Amino acid sequence: MIVPREQLVAANAVSTGTWSAMLAIGASLGGLVAAVFGRDAAFLLNSASFFTSAFFIWRMRIPPRSPHHRAEAGWRGLMDGVAYMRANRHVARVAFIKGGWAVVGGALLLLAVFGNEIFRMGGSGDAGIGVLYGARGVGAAVGSLAVALVARRAGGELRRWIGPSYIAAGLAYATLGFAPSIWIAALTVVVAHSFGSVLWVASNVLLQLHVPDEFRGRVFAAELIGLALVQSLCTYLTAFALDTLDAPPRMLAAAVGAALLAQGLALGDGSVFHRNPQVGDRPPGPVAP
Repeated sequence: MIVPREQLVAANAVSTGTWSAMLAIGASLGGLVAAVFGRDAAFLLNSASFFTSAFFIWRMRIPPRSPHHRAEAGWRGLMDGVAYMRANRHVARVAFIKGGWAVVGGALLLLAVFGNEIFRMGGSGDAGIGVLYGARGVGAAVGSLAVALVARRAGGELRRWIGPSYIAAGLAYATLGFAPSIWIAALTVVVAHSFGSVLWVASNVLLQLHVPDEFRGRVFAAELIGLALVQSLCTYLTAFALDTLDAPPRMLAAAVGAALLAQGLALGDGSVFHRNPQVGDRPPGPVAP
């Protein structure tokens, strides 16, 4: 890690907050540019922004760390991460937080449908989509700020926020299904992704606290692959329901909310994320090649 343990919550909140700010600005600006100048102009502006990002990444200076055993590359390294989670079940449960939140992959598709078909602004679907995706970024920024304010000590407070955050996000997305205007819809998206940001930061901080340096990258790789698989599956199922089953978008938004709500009720006070003090952290067993 490049920050002290006591600054993990603040560092992750800043990281999530800057990503969220860029999402809000980019989505809003992209919707405006597409509505006024056309989608080709929006794509050109977006591609140019990557050169700016590359410049700042090139300018980054990361403090040197003490050397340790280098992980195996590719599939073997990934399976090492899975093996570590199997040996330390509390770490596996934390790693599933993002996977549980990934059911909003279907909801992100729905935001485009809501903006283009239900809440068009001035006859422009691009503007409607920009507003809803901008609301997603605003919500994530608000959530990251809230985490920094309420987490008085790294890790401990965050566990108790995981279940309630799922519940609040689920209720917000369920409410999206009944929103009468784009601004009410945007407000529900802000609320949902505020609590989604809490889940994201909590997952990052708890993994950084409980996974040693030599396994942290491999565990994060396994976690993010799981996230991508769940999000891809939920996006596909949502598209299938829209195109093949002709399911109403409002009903699907309520279904996403129900899936999040069910997870929150199952997790309760977050005690499932506590490490068993009688077991502690264990190294993984050998991984088959």
